[in-house]
Amino acid sequence: MAIKSPGDLQSPWRRIFEDVRRSVGNTRDGSGVLGSINWLRNQMKRRGANPNVVRNIIYRNRGRPKDKRVLFDILNQLWMDQGNSPLQVSELEVFLSLRGDAEQEILRALGREKRRAYCTFVSGVWAGSHPKLLITGQPGSGKTLLTNYIQQALEREPKLPARIVRFEFAGPDLADSLAQLGTALEVPQGLMESKLVKIDSSSAFAVQADAQADIARVILDTIKQFDGSLVLLLHVSQSISGLDSMSRAPLRLNTPEVPRVSATEWLWRTLLEPISRMAGTSTLVTMADVPARTLQRLGRFQGPVRLNPPTSAEARRFVKAHLPYLSADRQELIVQRAGRSFEGLRTLVTETRELETEEGRAQSAIARQVVQSARVDIREHPTSGPPLVSRHP
Repeated sequence: MAIKSPGDLQSPWRRIFEDVRRSVGNTRDGSGVLGSINWLRNQMKRRGANPNVVRNIIYRNRGRPKDKRVLFDILNQLWMDQGNSPLQVSELEVFLSLRGDAEQEILRALGREKRRAYCTFVSGVWAGSHPKLLITGQPGSGKTLLTNYIQQALEREPKLPARIVRFEFAGPDLADSLAQLGTALEVPQGLMESKLVKIDSSSAFAVQADAQADIARVILDTIKQFDGSLVLLLHVSQSISGLDSMSRAPLRLNTPEVPRVSATEWLWRTLLEPISRMAGTSTLVTMADVPARTLQRLGRFQGPVRLNPPTSAEARRFVKAHLPYLSADRQELIVQRAGRSFEGLRTLVTETRELETEEGRAQSAIARQVVQSARVDIREHPTSGPPLVSRHP
């Protein structure tokens, strides 16, 4: 199922606009009817914002963050002038933060499918619709990067009234990953251990399958009983794609046929797809590929949204957004070294920043030594030359 961008859905700006218009009525001033499109355009122009984007923002949620902030301030002030409390629009709070400009610049560098996935999930969480989103893509396509941006958006001020749990299923033993997830979700340690010790490779197939499913049931029950809103950011690493056992017992589905399956398929069928059916939980799952036999069992997940490695143009925009002070030649060198990999780009950007910081610290230390040497020289040889700074105008 294709994901719609926020601009394709009813814009939250339209609801604000219509509420403000109803509150104001037909009151007029020198610029026309208060809150009308033409009145808003005039107010935007007065504040140095682009007046031509008012319709796009209101009806399509399209526009630069700084123009959106100005429009929101205008509507909010008009709303409060009618004796109302300040506007509270959860879908917009994340996009109207002070860091919006820089973030939007980076998001534009990520490419359309990543922006849509970001907006779909973050807006859905803030709106309380508990989105379920499945992201796929090979290593380097930007899954980790996208999750980082989503987590940052959900953890910034104003605080989201929800608990965020980020977790990666990785090798070499699926039992270890499940135990760690249980700890992250605060499943009683003794309960998880009691379930794990029941896994026995010498047991009958049906007993093995039931013992394995019982571990997933403990986790599902914990999520179901969670008091409040829960956001799960889950990644299925390729390191478990070759696994087919749990604590040396073959992985089996708890069905009448008790078939043997891979770790990825077991996770999907036994844990991830059931999580998608939980009403009060927002869930983002990232993985390289969905097992072919589970494509018809996606539960309530939207997607899968397939991420692609960055094109050269996307890579250049990404580096420019993160390192705008570098020369074009140095930016291009990073793009060429990273290849078609967001992971490579992210690593090189981080290394470059650290190198720039180290060079800056080294230069500062040298400058301090020069200044100190000059001061010593002046004290020891007061007549050797003019002072560095005149004492009198």
